[in-house]
Amino acid sequence: MRKEEAKLQDKFIALLKKENILYIKTTGGLSYLPAGEVKRTDKGTYTGEFRPIKNKEGFADVIVFKNYEKSFKNSQTFFIEIKTDTSKLRPSQIEKFNELTNKGFDCYILRPKHWKEAKKQSKLNFLMLLDKMEYYKCFIKI
Repeated sequence: MRKEEAKLQDKFIALLKKENILYIKTTGGLSYLPAGEVKRTDKGTYTGEFRPIKNKEGFADVIVFKNYEKSFKNSQTFFIEIKTDTSKLRPSQIEKFNELTNKGFDCYILRPKHWKEAKKQSKLNFLMLLDKMEYYKCFIKI
């Protein structure tokens, strides 16, 4: 991830946290606890060795879950790729976004210019920013 993209991602994550919006940041990799190796301690907490999950090439930088409070069934899931103002999606990202949009998910590209545009409004919030982002439309049905 480029420096400019990392700075924008930090600002975006801060906005999501401020609005108490559930998200998963996939850059830097994810990790999990293998079910069979989780141990319960005397204090009632769980412990184990986290194992890294290699982020699949082309996967979006951030996954955002909106309106999940009542039920995930009625929530919205957004896949957000963070790019500079001039960078393009790599072929693996296009392939992944095509796959996701064909399954009914919303995919967006967030660039510094979108942040600046949205910030001009009175008070920046996630939905205002989402409105400024590039919506990815799949032209190839898989």
